Amino acid sequence: NVDGGKAKDFLLRNGFAEQKVEQEAFYDLYFDPNERRNLLHTPEYRDICETLKTKLHEQMVKTNDPLLDGPLMPPAGAVLKGL
Repeated sequence: NVDGGKAKDFLLRNGFAEQKVEQEAFYDLYFDPNERRNLLHTPEYRDICETLKTKLHEQMVKTNDPLLDGPLMPPAGAVLKGL
């Protein structure tokens, strides 16, 4: 959801819309505060990531999180602007 300003034009000219976006990510914010290296699939962090995924899912079930039913729809009258 980006406005139609000069920043958007710059990003589009420089390939922002073609950038791959990971569905899941796990970063070491102490050593990698700019989130450049996704550790999700590295062997040394696999167990930690799986534990966190399990805990998140359990909490979502416990709180009846609506995302368990799929993506949320925007409210009536909402205007979405994409790239």
